[in-house]
Amino acid sequence: MVSLSDYRQLLKDRPAKFSESDVFYRRGEGKERCRRCLHFFTGISRSVCEIFRPPNDESVKPEWVCDFFTKNGESFPLLEKRKP
Repeated sequence: MVSLSDYRQLLKDRPAKFSESDVFYRRGEGKERCRRCLHFFTGISRSVCEIFRPPNDESVKPEWVCDFFTKNGESFPLLEKRKP
């Protein structure tokens, strides 16, 4: 049987993620949206991202996007647009 201390230990080992400002998380304007991204996952009650974590562990909004949007993990069209 799993105990509460086992659960807390599991959460303690969660990988660090970027913040919203680190990845420029914003309302999607083009065809790129979180819901189409390789890093986006939808569960029963919330959506999450492998790249960043919204404050207060809020759900990731499917209609929004960040600079690390990718369909294949190799090309990042929004990140490329922001390069100087």
